[in-house]
Amino acid sequence: MSVSDPVAVLQRRFAEITAGRSCSYWLRDSVLSAIERDPVDAVRDAEILLEILQAHLICCMGADPAVTTALPLSPRPGAA
Repeated sequence: MSVSDPVAVLQRRFAEITAGRSCSYWLRDSVLSAIERDPVDAVRDAEILLEILQAHLICCMGADPAVTTALPLSPRPGAA
């Protein structure tokens, strides 16, 4: 397998996360749960979670426009 092989990259990253040494238990448990689900549904749910967590971060920072414009917020798929 080459370094750019997406399956090899996924397997390596999955092993790193599930080893539990470089991430939180929450992330490890979430990955283990998500990998058993339909991948399309899991990605959609992850995108919604990202949107919620980004909004929460903005609220926690006091919704300062200088801060919110600097955040790398991801656009929702299909949003124009």
